[in-house]
Amino acid sequence: MKMECIVNSIEPLRLPGVNRIQANCKKAEIILEIHEEVYNLNSNDHIIIDLTKNKDECIKNYDLCCTGNVVSVNPINDISRVVLSIGGLLLIIKTKDKKIIKNIKIMDKYYIGIKRVAK
Repeated sequence: MKMECIVNSIEPLRLPGVNRIQANCKKAEIILEIHEEVYNLNSNDHIIIDLTKNKDECIKNYDLCCTGNVVSVNPINDISRVVLSIGGLLLIIKTKDKKIIKNIKIMDKYYIGIKRVAK
């Protein structure tokens, strides 16, 4: 599942060096918690976020590739929400398009690829 997104906001969390990134994609909203020493994003960055089962593809095609496990798949009103844990930091995907998340199951393991794209 590959999504092109624009970073809207960056909020420092209580844990030193960890930021909450909020990004809007065409059919989803992404919230990503990430340590700034691992990967640093700025407001208005254009990024691609990809959830894949293929580790080699992730490593080859992205600036950052990390492992995450699905811990929650919940509908909230007309929005579906998927939560992945990346070593305790969270990636949250919110979408009204159920096709985006239809095959995601709790405890599935994904490789999460992130890269900046020029715009």
